Amino acid sequence: MIVILIALLSFIVGFWCGIVKETPVRARNKMKLELQEDLKQEYENFLSYDGTEQN
Repeated sequence: MIVILIALLSFIVGFWCGIVKETPVRARNKMKLELQEDLKQEYENFLSYDGTEQN
C-alpha cells in the first residue's frame, strides 16, 4: 500500500513540475511570433518602397 502511495505521489509531483517548467517556453514562443509579425511588416514596407524621397 505504501509503495502505491509513493508511486502516485511521485507521478503527481513529476506532472506538476512538467507543467511549471513548460510555461516559460510558451511565453518565449509567443514573443517570437510577435517578433516575426513585426519583421514581416518591416519587410513588406521595404518591398513596397517606390524610391520617392522621404521626409
